[in-house]
Amino acid sequence: MKPGYVAELERFEAMPRAGGPDLRASAEALRGMVGSGARREPPKETGKRLATIPRGDDAELRIVWDEYEGRPYVAIRLWEGRPGAMYPTKTGCTVRVRELADFAEGIAAAIEEAKTWAAQRGGGA
Repeated sequence: MKPGYVAELERFEAMPRAGGPDLRASAEALRGMVGSGARREPPKETGKRLATIPRGDDAELRIVWDEYEGRPYVAIRLWEGRPGAMYPTKTGCTVRVRELADFAEGIAAAIEEAKTWAAQRGGGA
């Protein structure tokens, strides 16, 4: 017995290659074999969400404590979409546990810079 993908490929290769209605039928048959490619449900977030920072009506920055192959890390990623249907983007990074102290110091320094900036502007940030 052949693996499923080999049988599907053979079925696809046997389809007509001409244009017109035959090509449309082939395209429809292929969609039936492989699906439309569109996700029906947003991906499930793994890990423990530590913070959600709204970025307009259709985006949010998520900070998540997670693990990969038994190694913990903090993920900081932009998610976009609409409430109930948010998708992770490629925009983001991970911070290893051994990097957290330095990362926290960097954030603390950024907060101090923001305070100085706000004071120079006369108040609010």
